[in-house]
Formats: sequence, C-alpha cells, structure tokens
Amino acid sequence: MNRRDLLKGAGVGSAAAFLGLLTNPAKPRPGPAPPPIPATPKLGPLKITKVRPILTAPQRGIRFVVVKVETSEPGLYGLGCATFNSARLP
Repeated sequence: MNRRDLLKGAGVGSAAAFLGLLTNPAKPRPGPAPPPIPATPKLGPLKITKVRPILTAPQRGIRFVVVKVETSEPGLYGLGCATFNSARLP
C-alpha cells in the first residue's frame, strides 16, 4: 500500500462517516446528553512568581538549559527549553 492509496481510503472513510453511511441502523441511538458539569469557582489572578534556569551539559561541549516557571497557584509550574542548539563550550 502506498501513501496515495492510504489517503484515498481515509478520504472515502471520512466522507462516508460524514454522510452517515457507516452507522448501524439496528443499533439504538444514545439518549439525551448528560447534564453539564458545574463550573468550578474562579481562581484569583495567576501570577508568575519565579523563573529558574536549570543548566546542564549532557555531552561534553553541549549546553542544555531548562527553564522552570513557577506560579502563584500551588503545584502549578511549567518547564521549557531555553537552549540555542548551535552553542558550544570553548
């Protein structure tokens, strides 16, 4: 099977599903949707409280920097890559 055949099959299947040709008429349809989940109380404004760089060197001559961003919400933080990949140590 090549890529073109795969894409054709996916297109035909999508069109059939859109037109309702793949549904089983003998199968009963689901009842009404369940009630919506009540909204949680709003939290206060979220603030960044600390940004910490974490410096590593996984291989000799390569710098790898991870940044940890901490927020005012307990346990909520983010991690990101702050590495410029072509940088080399002298």
